[in-house]
Amino acid sequence: MRITLLNFAPPEPDPRGAGIRWWHKSGARWPATIPDRKNDGTEFFPYPFLLSYLKSLLEQDAHQVVLLDGCLEKWTTDQALAAVAATRPDYVVFETSEQTELPDRLTVGRLGALAPVVLIGPNVSEDRDDLLDWEGVHAAVPGEYLLSTRDFFRTGGPGMQRRQEIIGTTAMDALPFAHRDPVTYPRYNARFKTTPAGVQGVFVSMWGCQYRCNFCIWVHSWWSRSSQFQKAFSIERLSAELDRMQHDFPGITSFYDDCDNHDYRKPEAERFAEMMGRRGLPWAILTRADTFMTRGGEIDRDMWRAYREAGLYAVKIGVEGGQAAMDATNKRLDENVVREFVPFMQDLGISVYSSFMLGIPNTDDEADHATMRLIADLADHRPDLFEYLISYCDVTRVVPFTADTENRRRLHDGQLAIEDLYAAQGLPGSVSTVAPNNFPL
Repeated sequence: MRITLLNFAPPEPDPRGAGIRWWHKSGARWPATIPDRKNDGTEFFPYPFLLSYLKSLLEQDAHQVVLLDGCLEKWTTDQALAAVAATRPDYVVFETSEQTELPDRLTVGRLGALAPVVLIGPNVSEDRDDLLDWEGVHAAVPGEYLLSTRDFFRTGGPGMQRRQEIIGTTAMDALPFAHRDPVTYPRYNARFKTTPAGVQGVFVSMWGCQYRCNFCIWVHSWWSRSSQFQKAFSIERLSAELDRMQHDFPGITSFYDDCDNHDYRKPEAERFAEMMGRRGLPWAILTRADTFMTRGGEIDRDMWRAYREAGLYAVKIGVEGGQAAMDATNKRLDENVVREFVPFMQDLGISVYSSFMLGIPNTDDEADHATMRLIADLADHRPDLFEYLISYCDVTRVVPFTADTENRRRLHDGQLAIEDLYAAQGLPGSVSTVAPNNFPL
């Protein structure tokens, strides 16, 4: 069959007259827009790794598969439809999210005139039979969609498909290498301010997470039955994919592991560090402040030193806020560990990017004040090696905060409020290197 995979959400005018807002969607844990964003590899744009693995997986069954990223290309709806039509698809696979559900429905209605649509994404679950009523929708795939979509094109009929997950290292290693297009792949990145110029080689060593934080869309919608301990590539398999990536993209100057929570257990972590060190390029990971701890409950400084010696130059961690914020989100993290971890890493020469949230359900203004104080304290040690992102805690249907409807809002709305906060503080855009002050709560 001819199958077209489409990542797309139509651009929107900024309500404050600040230009056009362009979406990032597939590959993003929280789909959102950035006004007048760049798409040349110099500005954050998440790599749609699950769609890329899906393309390779379907090609193993001899399908002709095209992956179109209309978000990256900054297409209008008409341009996206024209690009899809040019592929002459038998089916279109389209990822939807709660943040984009209204425009997604309109887009799918028009896609359905070109070919039947298979709906995937974090907004698809077994209790969403209403999605099957969308004009153009032929089938919907709940949860992690790799195996289920493959099986649909083997034997599946219309309607809601069976939820499946890839479980175990053997099953992970059996996946083909992710598709990486020579034109688009170099433009995906999650740059730190210390990332060297050139192509950032984005990959995932594992996916899923065992912590079940209450705000996390992916873990509750896609990986409700497993953790990253069951979804990690072996070091040998990961090394082989990175070898292929470096062969295909010799311009790569650094690596970034965009897994939900880089958390190899210590023997495998040592092998990971050795494998990355042999590549001779700087690398960064998405992880937690308490990933490597001793049995005595202390930060395993020797493990992080080994990572640093192997080339680790930056880490991204989710902090969410002070202890009250952490507790309300089921973060299962100690604020004191964060306060110890950040300066320790910076003293090793490692840049730390931290994310925080305001307006968490079941917290009060003092929790937000405590979060702002924590940001200011962390920024004080090595501001040259510290950057952060604040977002509002925007509640979606798939997370445990759903019942708190008073606090539920679209992420896009919360994002605009945060941008107003940055502007009021005179800070540079949404990713800031200076701690805000006098925050107006």
